Amino acid sequence: MYQNKYGKENPVSLSIMLQSAVSQYNQGKYKEAEDKEVWILKKRTEILGEDHYDTILCMLSLQDTYMIQGKLTIAERIGRNIIEITTSNYGDTHYYTLLGMEYLSKVYSDQGRLKEAEELQVQLLNKRKEEYGDEHYLTLNTMNSLASTYDCQGKWKESAELYTHFLENRIKTHGKDHPMTHCAEINVAYIYNFVGKWKEAEEIHTKLLNEAKEKLGDDLPSTLLIINNLGGTYFRQGRWKEAEKLQTHVLNKRIDLFGMEHPHTLYSMNNLAATYSSQGRWKEAKELQIDVIERRKQLLGEEHPDTLDSMGQLGSIHFKQGQWKEAQKIQIDVLDKQKRIIGEDHPSTLLMMNNLANTYLRQRRWTEAKEIQIKALNKAAKNIGNEHPQTLQIMSDLACAYAGEGQLNKALELQIEILDKRTKILGSEHPDTLVSMHNLVDTYSSQGMWERAEKLQIEVMEKRMRYLGDEHPDTMESIVMNQLLQVRKKESNKTNITEEILTYLIIF
Repeated sequence: MYQNKYGKENPVSLSIMLQSAVSQYNQGKYKEAEDKEVWILKKRTEILGEDHYDTILCMLSLQDTYMIQGKLTIAERIGRNIIEITTSNYGDTHYYTLLGMEYLSKVYSDQGRLKEAEELQVQLLNKRKEEYGDEHYLTLNTMNSLASTYDCQGKWKESAELYTHFLENRIKTHGKDHPMTHCAEINVAYIYNFVGKWKEAEEIHTKLLNEAKEKLGDDLPSTLLIINNLGGTYFRQGRWKEAEKLQTHVLNKRIDLFGMEHPHTLYSMNNLAATYSSQGRWKEAKELQIDVIERRKQLLGEEHPDTLDSMGQLGSIHFKQGQWKEAQKIQIDVLDKQKRIIGEDHPSTLLMMNNLANTYLRQRRWTEAKEIQIKALNKAAKNIGNEHPQTLQIMSDLACAYAGEGQLNKALELQIEILDKRTKILGSEHPDTLVSMHNLVDTYSSQGMWERAEKLQIEVMEKRMRYLGDEHPDTMESIVMNQLLQVRKKESNKTNITEEILTYLIIF
């Protein structure tokens, strides 16, 4: 109707069409939104020029649509073009120039170029502070994005400081009960999960959930997000049944709200598949994971990062079942695509390299495993830093490879370094730190260092009982290890070192 009134290429018609494209985007209909935005951008460029505000707005919208589909190369090209146009026409502190910097930093983040994303966000934060002040919402939003980038790099202390500052400001400006304040609290709880502060994370999520249910109801997307995050907190604590209950609830509600094909629904399916896998319910995990893969292929394409992530998770299910050949086939396929699409240096690519190396380890293919791990370790140290959790995980698995080959001195040296770093960064009670202590116990005992092994083993077991509970899988593992240690000491038998070490190999 509006096209008949104004004409299809009238600015009013184009604006209404862009609103329609945004609506399709919000429904998960990304290809339809993209097609519409490409046509609108072409017309606005012809009619208004590339430097017109409406044209730039359309470019930003199209860039976002490309990003959600994983089309990061073209999204980056548009982002650079936006900044070039706005800087030359309006200056380097103009609203649209700074918005272009914000969007480009998101592209860098999605590409795994975290240091470049951080550098751009620091520049943006400084510019917005100068233009708008420290407490302006745009400045605070930039601070929030920078906190997320710190989080992705494992810089949790810096991330927590920014998230906490953001929360304090929200409380001051909006009050404790405002939805924006609740969003900030969710971010703080999210970081608590990664530093092992699960009790604090659970308290925040439970408080927010009770308030959301009372004021908003059970079915709103924001309420479901809180339930989903609480399920994630349970998952990280090994409380699989409680996590499963919440994840199933969220999945069913999201199916009712959005349908089976919506990205939020597929994320819920992916999370539930991981919980099934963690409980050893391989058949259910595999069926659900395959369903997610097929739906993501249809919605996003076979080579979208989310599709590849789901395929990688299916490979991990095969791995945990001891199906090395099946896991290897999937991991090689995913790794080849990741190298081509998001690059060899992307954290997801490095994670897949390490998973493939661990599959080789299980098959006693020591040389191939070590070659991949050393390459992944060098890239991780260069791109995300020597102290990033993922870098430390690769180091940990490389130490297992050395131990598997019988190079116990190399394994011991690497494990001590990992333990020191994890203790410094995460604290002595964090689950990852305790995993490092557990692995070191294994190596000490393999070298006949019984006094050191027993002392460290008791510390690990007591901390796991205190912080994780008696029934957590890691605690039960420590109890078994304590019994194994006594048998080892009694028999002083070092002939089965390799098989025992591989039994305790941790894959994330």
